[in-house]
Amino acid sequence: MGKLIYSLAMSLDNKIAKPDGDVDWLQKIPNPDQSDYGFNNFFNSVHTTIMGFNTYEIISGFDVEWPYKEKTSYVFTNKNKLPNDPNVTFINEKHIAFLKDLKDRERDDIWLVGGGMLATELFNQKLIDQFLLHIMPIILGKGVPFILPNADEKMINLITSKAYNSGVIETLYKVV
Repeated sequence: MGKLIYSLAMSLDNKIAKPDGDVDWLQKIPNPDQSDYGFNNFFNSVHTTIMGFNTYEIISGFDVEWPYKEKTSYVFTNKNKLPNDPNVTFINEKHIAFLKDLKDRERDDIWLVGGGMLATELFNQKLIDQFLLHIMPIILGKGVPFILPNADEKMINLITSKAYNSGVIETLYKVV
């Protein structure tokens, strides 16, 4: 059974994007060692990505080829009018049942790419197994939180943490 891992970069004040979804602030973080912060190892460990529609639109808006071509990608949405995109499968009903079945079928881990609304729903449904967070040395003030204030109270256990020379802190938590 695959674990669902919510992995992302966030500001010190728990924001994953500016209010308009902009993530250009990530480019401002100094990276003198040119570290990928373990991203390639993580990326190679997952077979499947899931994300909400807003995250899909942000990624699709980058002027690059779909970054998860070698993965199976699902976009969870409540919309009925959906773009024709061969890179993803849109799931627009029974999200929770679909994900439970997916977790049962998957041998590899599943990456929850974003965003905050979907993560909160899945967290409250006890479907997120781990948080792999890269805390960036920046405060955004306003923006999209990594998890919404209506998240259920739950204990999480720290598995590992690592500090990088750039000031980025990587933490891996297991949801109890």
